[in-house]
This record gives sequence, structure tokens and C-alpha cells, in this order.
Amino acid sequence: MSGMEMTVATLIETLKKDGTATIKGFGTFNLKQVAARQRRNPKTGGAVDAPAFKKITFKMAKSFRESL
Repeated sequence: MSGMEMTVATLIETLKKDGTATIKGFGTFNLKQVAARQRRNPKTGGAVDAPAFKKITFKMAKSFRESL
């Protein structure tokens, strides 16, 4: 397993366990729950039920942002 694969695997495990993961000097990842809701099918205009899901948000560290 490469270093990148190990980093991603550790990040996923930490998000599942704590809901947040920070990499110093890089940024913070957060796990956010998105509620179920109704959406519109653009082709037919009919309502479609969209299930709840989890998404990952990311906030860059100040030191990383300033280095760009």
C-alpha cells in the first residue's frame, strides 16, 4: 500500500469514528449529514425522492492558503 493510499484510508477511518480529521498545515475535513428531500427531474419535471447521504467538507489551513 502506497503512502497516499494509507493516508486516505486513515482519513476515512478517522472521519467515520470522529466526524472530523485535521492534517496540520493542510486543512480540516468534516463529515456532514445531508437530509433526505425531494428534487425535480429536469427531463420530466416530476418529483424524485433523494435519500439522505453524507458528504465531506474541507477547510484549508491558513498557512496552506497563504502559501498559494
